[in-house]
Amino acid sequence: MLVVVVVVLVVVVIAVVVVLVVVVVVVVVLVVVVVVVVVVVVVVVVVVVAVVLVVVVIAAVVVLLVVLVVIAVVVVVLVVVVIAVVVIVLVVVISVVIVVLVVVVVVVVVISVVIVVLVVVVVVVLVVVVVVVVVVVVVVVVVVVVVVNLNVHLWTMLFSPLRQHTVCRKVSTGGEGNCKGNCKGKVHPRTGHEGLEGEYRYSSTLSLTSTLDVVGW
Repeated sequence: MLVVVVVVLVVVVIAVVVVLVVVVVVVVVLVVVVVVVVVVVVVVVVVVVAVVLVVVVIAAVVVLLVVLVVIAVVVVVLVVVVIAVVVIVLVVVISVVIVVLVVVVVVVVVISVVIVVLVVVVVVVLVVVVVVVVVVVVVVVVVVVVVVNLNVHLWTMLFSPLRQHTVCRKVSTGGEGNCKGNCKGKVHPRTGHEGLEGEYRYSSTLSLTSTLDVVGW
């Protein structure tokens, strides 16, 4: 009986040990599986997070680059617009200045031409006036000279016999008379009938002869 009991006890112990070993093995396997699963999950999570982070970073960099490109484009456009505006303003200002200068030059040229024309007209008018005055003066002088010469010749032709005698002053009313000069002659006595007419003729003859002597005839 004891042997049977011992055998049974041994078998029970062996069975318990086997069960314990199986349990331990199962627990170890479960622990390993859990650890593996946890590790795998952690790795997957880390990889996913890393990928997400990389994607986020790449997206952020791309967005930043896009923003920078947009800013650069905006700045370039603004610079181009400012340069274009400045160039247009400069062109307009230069064009206005050129137009103003051209207008001023044209006005100055027109004024100069008008002044030159006025000066030429004034000079021509003055020359014409001077020529006319000179011609008139010459004509007047010629006419006066011609008239004077004609009068002198006429008076000379009319009274040439009077120049051949010396004017004598009567001393007495008859006979020989004394003359102022180098001549002697008879003086006709003045009768009472001559009167004032004879006196007038005598004075006129004396004045005419004196005038002709002064002129040089």
